[in-house]
Order: sequence, then structure tokens, then C-alpha cells
Amino acid sequence: MMNSERMAIHFHKVTIIGVGLIGGSLAKVLKAKNLASSITGAGRSRETLGLALRLGVIDQMGQGPVQAVENADLVVLASPVGTFESVVREIGPHLKKGAILTDVGSVKGELVRRI
Repeated sequence: MMNSERMAIHFHKVTIIGVGLIGGSLAKVLKAKNLASSITGAGRSRETLGLALRLGVIDQMGQGPVQAVENADLVVLASPVGTFESVVREIGPHLKKGAILTDVGSVKGELVRRI
């Protein structure tokens, strides 16, 4: 496709579970490229989430993964790969119909088969 023919992608709500180095970097790019109206962060460390909020990396903190994914168009797992299975099992029933669930993890073939 030529540049003038690209489709614009814009998500109303993005949730990033794990707002550390990788998740935070992704959030910054989504904001810089105006690809999301709102970014919600979720994770284990309230301190890290609070810092991300104060720095403007995320727009709000979820009270937990289930609440954070509510009405999200895109959910990105950026937590350690070892947490993916439990997080997916927790949030799966609460994902909006048509939501995209993806991750930034590395090798995970067996994990994907189990999920």
C-alpha cells in the first residue's frame, strides 16, 4: 500500500497489563502516534502504576486486571511471560466481544497451547 492508502488505526481504549519498561514504552508510542483515546494500566505494583500515571504514560490505573480490561478494544500483556496464563484465565471472561488480546512476551509455545 502507498502511504496515502493506509488505513488509520485508532483504539478507543487500550489496556496494558504490566506497565514496566516494555509496557510503558508501548503506551508512550500509542500516545505519540495518537493510536488510542485512553490507556489504562494494570499490574502488581501500585507504585509503578502511580508513577506511570503521574508521568502521563497512562491515563488511568485499573483497580485490577478485570476492571482494567472493561470495554477495552486492545489488551496487551506486558507482564512476565510466567503470569500470562493466570492473567488470561482471569480476564478472558471479561473481555469485550471483538477485543484484541496480544502480548509482548518472548518464547511461549507451550503456554499458548495450554491457554
